[in-house]
Amino acid sequence: MEHDGNYLKSPDLLPVTHQQRNIGTFGFAVIWIGMAIVLAAFAIGGSAIMSLPLPMVILATLIGSCLIGVFMTLIGDIGIEHGLSFPVYMRAPFGTFGTHIPSLVRGVTAACWFGINTYFGAMAINGILNLLFDFNNWFLCFLVFAALQLFNTSLGIKSIERFADLAAPIITAKPISSTTARWRPRPRPATCTWTTKARSSRT
Repeated sequence: MEHDGNYLKSPDLLPVTHQQRNIGTFGFAVIWIGMAIVLAAFAIGGSAIMSLPLPMVILATLIGSCLIGVFMTLIGDIGIEHGLSFPVYMRAPFGTFGTHIPSLVRGVTAACWFGINTYFGAMAINGILNLLFDFNNWFLCFLVFAALQLFNTSLGIKSIERFADLAAPIITAKPISSTTARWRPRPRPATCTWTTKARSSRT
């Protein structure tokens, strides 16, 4: 009986004290960027709102973001105050055995999103390889990309944090550089100047 109850006192489930919380402003910014910039959400959501006018898109985005923020605040309040993880504080409404139900629901949802995001990432990698090396095998890219993510996850949460610290600035800088290049004034083609001179010489 003592052995059966050991999983309830696992070190991974112990509360995290305020002294152990070492995520600063930059860490939270990296987490926010990783949560906000999701290729699959952009692709799926963008295809769903193509027929809506821009004000409706902005309004829907604001409403959805506010609702997500409210629910995240309500769900995460006890974790912030007491340092409890999701499976632990779900024991209060579901019990020690019933807490596996919301954990499984959350896990299945995360697995589905992992597969969707890996698919979109593999398609992007396949497109880059096809453009540079004439390589076209999205399924192989999917397997390799998924294996790399699983390997990084197996190294622990610190490895994920280090990768996020590296990826977040790149993700942020890329749209800025693309927007800057888009609005940069373009020089007139040389053919236009040649055509103008040719017409002047004829007249």
